[in-house]
Amino acid sequence: MTKLFPDAYFHIGGDEVEGTHWAQSPAIQNFISENKLRNKNGLQAYFNKRVQAMLKKYGKIMIGWEEILDEIDENLIINSDAIIQSWKSRQATVNA
Repeated sequence: MTKLFPDAYFHIGGDEVEGTHWAQSPAIQNFISENKLRNKNGLQAYFNKRVQAMLKKYGKIMIGWEEILDEIDENLIINSDAIIQSWKSRQATVNA
């Protein structure tokens, strides 16, 4: 994908993660449990951290909606070079 988008920035979205299918999947629930994630938001945070590492490898800066900060904990912190686009509240901007 990075070859298709030559800009330095890569937007991953990150909002509107529904998660119903994850909740119904025994494999996903086992993964969440084994990795000590709290819930679907923790799973999304885990995914976002991995995506950011991949993008960094290709010299890209990750952009995402403010929801990518949901359920962040000390193990799943997104690097500070990510750009967070807030749209729901001013507090989200402060938190970012």
